[in-house]
Amino acid sequence: MADNTPLTAKQVATKVGTDARTLRKFFRATDILDNAGRGGKYEIDAKEVPAIKKAFKVWEKDEVKKAEARAAAKAEKAAAKAAKAEAAEEAEDEGPTDEELSELDDEGEEIDWEAEDDAEA
Repeated sequence: MADNTPLTAKQVATKVGTDARTLRKFFRATDILDNAGRGGKYEIDAKEVPAIKKAFKVWEKDEVKKAEARAAAKAEKAAAKAAKAEAAEEAEDEGPTDEELSELDDEGEEIDWEAEDDAEA
C-alpha cells in the first residue's frame, strides 16, 4: 500500500534541488500551489513534485535573469555617478597642471598666487 502522507516544503525542496526557503518563495510568487495547510505549512502530494520541479526550474532561470539585470543597472548607475563626479572634479580643477608647475619650478620662477587669484576674479 502506498504512503499518501503529504510532503513538507523541505522534503519537496530536496527533491527539486533547492532549499525550503527558496521553494516557499517560489510558491508565493506563482500560482502552482496555493494550499497552505495549518499554520501556513504546505502539504504537497508526491504526485505534484514533477510538475513543481519543472515550473521551479523555469522560475529559477527567470529569477537569475532578473538579478543579473538589476546588477547591470546598478553597475551602470554607479559608473554614471563616478563619471559625473570625475567631470565635476575636473571642472573644479582650473589651476595649473602638475606639468606646468614642474616647468615653472625647473625655470626657477616663483609663482605669484595672489596675482593669479586676482586675475581670475
